[in-house]
Amino acid sequence: MFESITEIITKNDGDIDKFMGDACMSFWFDEGENQNHDKCLLSILEIQKAIKELNESDPIMKEDPLKVRMGLNSGDVIFVI
Repeated sequence: MFESITEIITKNDGDIDKFMGDACMSFWFDEGENQNHDKCLLSILEIQKAIKELNESDPIMKEDPLKVRMGLNSGDVIFVI
C-alpha cells in the first residue's frame, strides 16, 4: 500500500516528507499563484479509491477492511532542511 500511496502523491506533484509507522506526511508547495490545494485533495481521493479497491479485491480484507483517516491543512509552514 505504501508504494501506491507514494505513486499517487508524486504523480500529483506532492513531496513525501516521511513515513512514521503507518502514517505518511507529505507536502504540496506553492507554485506562485497556484497553491496546489486541488492536487492534494485529488491525491486524498485517489488514495481512498485505491484502499477501497484493495478492500474489495482481497478476501481477507473483505472480512477485516483497512481503515484510513486523512487530514488536510492549508497555510504557512516552517520547513527546516
